[in-house]
Amino acid sequence: MKLAPFWGDVLAPALHALAPDEPVVVARRMRNAAIATAFLSGMLPRYGPLGTGTTLDASILPGVYAVAAVIAHQLRERERGDLEATIALGAAGIAPLVLSGGAAFWGLWLGLAGVFHLLASRVRRDRIVVGALPPEPDPLPRAERGFGVLLGRLAYTFATVLVFWTLVTQHMKVPTGSMQPTILGDHGPGQKYGGDRLLADHMAYVLREPRRFDIVVFRYPLRRDILFVKRLVGLPGETVEIKGGDIWVDGVVANKPPIVQASLWQQIFPKRAASPSAKPKGVADAWKASEDDGWRKAGETALRLRPRNGKLGVAAYRKTLKVPDLRVGFTAAESAADTVAVARITSRGKRVVLEVPGVGAEATGSLTVEGGETIPFDARLGSSTRVELAVADGVARAYVAGREVAHASVPMTGGRRIRAEVGGRGGEFVLRALTLDEDVYYRVLDGGLSRFEIPADSYVMLGDNSKNSEDSRFWRGRTFHVAGRDEPLVAADTSPDLSGGLLRNIVRKGGRVTFVDADGLPRDLAKSDITSEDPPQPMPFVHRRDFVGRAALIFWPVPPFGSSFRPRLLP
Repeated sequence: MKLAPFWGDVLAPALHALAPDEPVVVARRMRNAAIATAFLSGMLPRYGPLGTGTTLDASILPGVYAVAAVIAHQLRERERGDLEATIALGAAGIAPLVLSGGAAFWGLWLGLAGVFHLLASRVRRDRIVVGALPPEPDPLPRAERGFGVLLGRLAYTFATVLVFWTLVTQHMKVPTGSMQPTILGDHGPGQKYGGDRLLADHMAYVLREPRRFDIVVFRYPLRRDILFVKRLVGLPGETVEIKGGDIWVDGVVANKPPIVQASLWQQIFPKRAASPSAKPKGVADAWKASEDDGWRKAGETALRLRPRNGKLGVAAYRKTLKVPDLRVGFTAAESAADTVAVARITSRGKRVVLEVPGVGAEATGSLTVEGGETIPFDARLGSSTRVELAVADGVARAYVAGREVAHASVPMTGGRRIRAEVGGRGGEFVLRALTLDEDVYYRVLDGGLSRFEIPADSYVMLGDNSKNSEDSRFWRGRTFHVAGRDEPLVAADTSPDLSGGLLRNIVRKGGRVTFVDADGLPRDLAKSDITSEDPPQPMPFVHRRDFVGRAALIFWPVPPFGSSFRPRLLP
C-alpha cells in the first residue's frame, strides 16, 4: 500500500471530519460533545470505576459540565494559539474534578477530549498534505417558511417519535416498590412523588440472549395484559435455589457483576430518622467508640482515632447485623504519614481484613481472608482517599480511591457471626463519611418456592425488594377444563393491582364463575360447563415469548417534579 493514497483517501477525510480547519466548527462540535457527555454521565449507574460513584447529587453535574463546555467554546472561538487553547480546554475540562471530586474520571475525559481535537487539527495542518478540495456549490436556497412547512415538520417529528416509541422502546410507569432500591415505585416505602418511568429496549434480545441479572420488562404469565419488571436470575435448563440470601445455580453461588452489585447495596448507616425534621443519627449512636479506646466523635459520620503505642484501634458497628453480605467504607482524612487504615468484615464467621498504608508507612496494602489467602496490592492513602471493603456472593473486593485493587474468594459456609469494623494504627487520623451497606437478601417466605427446575425457553424472575415482591416465588395458577374447548383456561386466584396489593380474580356467584384468564381476557362461565378444575399449582416461569424488552433507562422524574434526579441508564 502506498502511503500517499492511504493518507489522502482514508486518514485525511477522517481527521477532517473529526477536526476541520475551521475553528468555529471545532468549537461547536466540542461544545455539543461536552454537553451530551455531561448529560449521559449523569444517567450512568453509580459505579466507582466509571467515575460515577459521586457524593454530589447527579442533578448538579450536567450543569457543571455544561459550564466547562461553554468556557472551552468561548476560549476556542477567540482563536488563541494552539498551546494556549489546549491549556484552556484542559483546565475547563478538569473543572468538574475540582468542583465535584467524585467526578474525576469524567472531568479528565472532557479535558483529554479537547486536547485530542486540537492536536488532531494541528497534525492535519502540519503533517498531512492533501490536494485542494473541489469548489463547493453555491449556498442552498433559502429554506421555505410558513405555517404549512412548520406543521409538516411537526407531523414528521411526531411520526418519527411514535415509530421509535412503539417499535424500538416500551414506556411504562412502575407502580410498586418491588424493585427498590434500583427502581422506585409509586407506592414503595417513603415514596411521595410517584414511580419511576422506564424505557424498555425491544431490540436488546433480538441482538443477544438474555443474561442473568438483567432487568426485564415482561408480560405477567398469569395476566398477560399486565406488564411486570423484575430481575432475571434463572436461565433455561438450570436448577436455581434461594439459599442463605443468595442465588445458587446448579449448586454454585451466582456472582453478580460488579456494576450490578453496585446498584443493589442498601444503606444501613448513616440512616435518617423517620421524621423529616430529625437529624441523621450520629456516628456515636452506631459505632462502639470512646475516649478510652482512643476514639472520639469528629462529626455526624466521622471518627477521630488516637492510636496508643502503635497498636491497632478498631470501632465496631454496634447494632445487630442479619445480612452476611456487607460493604463498609470511609474516607481517610487528615492522616499521618505512618498511618495504616483498616476495614474488617466478618461474614458467615470468616473475617476479611483490608489494610491500606499511608505514604510513609513501611507496610504494603493487603486483603486477607481468614484461613485463606492474602492478596498484596500497591495503593496508599492520600490526603483524602476513599477506602471500601465489600463481601458479597462469596467474593471480597477492596477499593481504594474508586479503583478495585484486590479481590479474593470467601467461604460460603461457616459460623453465623456477622460484624463490621473500621480502624487503624500508627499516627492520629480521622475517618470521615463512614458508610455501611448490605446486599439484597433473597428470602424464602411462607408459601413461596425456593427451588426452580427451569424448562426450555423459560426464566425465573425475582424482585430486588425481596420482602415485598410478587415474583416467581409466589405465582400460582388454577386450570379450568371447559366443555367444547380443546385448550384449558388458566387463571390466578388473585391479580395484582396498581398499588402492589392483590385483588380477588375468581368470583363464584349464582351458578357462574367469572375471572380474567392468563391472556387477559374476561371469562364468564356456567359451572355446568366446567368439566373439571385443578387446584392452584405453582407457575413460576416466564416464557421467552412474553419478554417485552430489557429495562434500559429511567427517564423520569427530574427536579422539581421529583425529590431527586432519577434519569439514568440501568446496569
